[in-house]
Amino acid sequence: MAYVCPDKAGSYKSLGSYTTICEAAAVALKKRQELQAAKVAQQLEDEVRAGGGPGKIPLRDRFGKIRAFAHVSPEDEAPVRQHKWHLAQHPETDKLYAQTNIEVGKTMKMQLFIVGKPVDKGRVCHINGDGLDNRRENLRHAVRTSGDVKQLVETVKYRATVCCDDDIVRNDDGVAVIVLRCGSEALVDDGMWRLLSQCSWSLEGWGYAATRLDGTGILMQTLIWTLVHGPVPEGLLVDHIANGRENRLDNRLANLRLNTRGGNMHNKAKSANASSRYHGVSLVGGRWQASIMFEGTPHLLGSYHREENAASAYNKAAIRFYGDKANLNKLDEAV
Repeated sequence: MAYVCPDKAGSYKSLGSYTTICEAAAVALKKRQELQAAKVAQQLEDEVRAGGGPGKIPLRDRFGKIRAFAHVSPEDEAPVRQHKWHLAQHPETDKLYAQTNIEVGKTMKMQLFIVGKPVDKGRVCHINGDGLDNRRENLRHAVRTSGDVKQLVETVKYRATVCCDDDIVRNDDGVAVIVLRCGSEALVDDGMWRLLSQCSWSLEGWGYAATRLDGTGILMQTLIWTLVHGPVPEGLLVDHIANGRENRLDNRLANLRLNTRGGNMHNKAKSANASSRYHGVSLVGGRWQASIMFEGTPHLLGSYHREENAASAYNKAAIRFYGDKANLNKLDEAV
């Protein structure tokens, strides 16, 4: 049986028998494999000519030209070579590192690909300081210490000593502001403005101002507190006294305090979709139920006919658990 197909002119031509078609397909596949092998051989030849070899992963630019090599351990070379790696540079430190696109719009550094992403907001450090030396013996997981924060503070202070004497930027109310990259404004005290203005600040996902110094991220409120009071004690964090997302950029000292993580969660703003206008109050089965969270444990405070009574019960529990850091509902004195 002969197979036919139309050509560009619209007429039909014979492709031959099924066996003939399979043989032609096999020849085409073999030719494609030979071309691919030749391409790989040429790439390896280019690598060797550029100084590459075993354990050296080429880092190319967007035109495919080799710009540098990253070193990896023998056991990691095969999986690493399955990806195309390019040379990247940190905007703050100018440190070079290897990076790949693991999916559309998402990148990964070679050190994270090799040892895995750290937990608890840690990072992977190069022991010898070379961001292209990704051998396992040169990589280690690290967490931020008080020494890291101290170094960041010293960096900010040094930048402030060599900067020009710019005029303080103020908003319409006369308050000193740091303009973030997105255009939002963070409120700061006059004495902090010159120090903070030496960094490029961004708005991170939770609505706080953040920057990167020497490759390490830090929130503006944490940096300010450290500059004034010293390192934040272990187990505590710096939060804003005035709750609400709109106050997360008010980083004046009068609005900052130390708090536990649980206390910080207690201080968060109420959801706009909540059934009650009060903190710790929700409508359940036609009655107002009061509850509060403390150290990860929920405490039920009773069910009430009136919404205000439930809010009052919450206030009493908040004072008992959180003291002067309690986030209280505003109620009429008669309640």
